[in-house]
Amino acid sequence: MINNLLLICLCSLLVASNCVLAQEAMYGAIDTTGQTVIPFEYNHLSTPAYGVLVARQGERIGLLDTKGELIAPFHYTSISSFENGMASYSISPQTCGYMDTLGQAVIPAVYDRCQPFHDSLAWVGRMENGELRYGVINRKGAQIIPFLYEEPGQHLYMEGRYKVKQDGLRGVIDRKGRILAAPQYQRMGQIS
Repeated sequence: MINNLLLICLCSLLVASNCVLAQEAMYGAIDTTGQTVIPFEYNHLSTPAYGVLVARQGERIGLLDTKGELIAPFHYTSISSFENGMASYSISPQTCGYMDTLGQAVIPAVYDRCQPFHDSLAWVGRMENGELRYGVINRKGAQIIPFLYEEPGQHLYMEGRYKVKQDGLRGVIDRKGRILAAPQYQRMGQIS
């Protein structure tokens, strides 16, 4: 079986030393003894994060644990990798929300764009008056920063500060949305 593998380990080690592999263009996982832990029946398997693998069967995506048990059904069009215990998901290509590592939709798919969580906050975009605008939500889905910005804020290396773009100009806000430098600059480099 191991000689028939088309790809070498996609990850160095999984929980319990399982390794995600591809065989005949299908993905699965074996343990260190070569025993199949997750059957080779998936079009793609991610590297595990938080004990969860994002799996694709055909055009649909779901979640598995490292033993191959189903965590979230295969009815999603996308699930991002887990960062800070959360992943964005889409049921239709136009909307996104967030799920936890248990596969529970903790923030409904009501946004048009979803960025990863960082320091318990995420930039999300939604259509406002025919234009895509970005704001920030917390892990419970509560709006922290209003949907005023033309693109997701860029986290600066200064603690809790974001570079933002509004009306074509750049500025800086803090993680509560307070303006530190009004959007009045055409360009803004990295601030350290």
